[in-house]
Amino acid sequence: MRCNICGHQAFGAQGTRQNVRCLKCSSLERTRALKLHLDRIGLPEKGDRVLHIAPEPMISGLLKEKAGEGYKPVDIFPDLYKHVSATKFDLCVDAEKLEHDSYDYIIHSHVMEHVPCNWTMVLLFLHRALKYSGHHVFCMPILQGCYEESLFPLSEDEAVRRFGQNDHVRRIGVSDLNKTLGMIFKGDLSRHIIGSCFSENILDEVNVPRNQRWTLNSSTIFVFGKDDARVRV
Repeated sequence: MRCNICGHQAFGAQGTRQNVRCLKCSSLERTRALKLHLDRIGLPEKGDRVLHIAPEPMISGLLKEKAGEGYKPVDIFPDLYKHVSATKFDLCVDAEKLEHDSYDYIIHSHVMEHVPCNWTMVLLFLHRALKYSGHHVFCMPILQGCYEESLFPLSEDEAVRRFGQNDHVRRIGVSDLNKTLGMIFKGDLSRHIIGSCFSENILDEVNVPRNQRWTLNSSTIFVFGKDDARVRV
């Protein structure tokens, strides 16, 4: 068992989840699953354009090394990502302004639950910026139950109670996922279940827990091409 990002072989706890965080690069199970998918579809090459939102340290260095000057790390709080010199980008304002058909990769992990506006339109604006040969790769916390959100200010305790974290504005429920994410992208979403994409041996090797392999959950990586959107963008 080893981290497929840094090669380290020891893991620790992340909150209540035991043995999931790499003790060297701090990758989580979803980050290692993301790396598996990037290996499968092909890592960026020099000349590719990569838009990486909330660029987590454990994967951003690899993407920057591969894409070079085409790598664009962004976040609404860029000071949190000084390791890659991220620039400020407000998804509620700036996603709509992205040049159409311009990125080879658009990547974000656990971002949509934070976005204090219509996240479905944000996803469509991002997808519109994808090249026809490109890949939109992302994951988000998918929780038990149904969808719920509040764009009105909540106390930290209330946000935690309703959405699981004090800076989340929505919970994306697995029970009605076809009415949210499934209304944006075509096809059966279950095709993205990680156990359907990679063998048990590979998932054992990179330490993706068995309880996350055969459901749609917070470690599920969605990989969509340009034509996977239900509307032309």
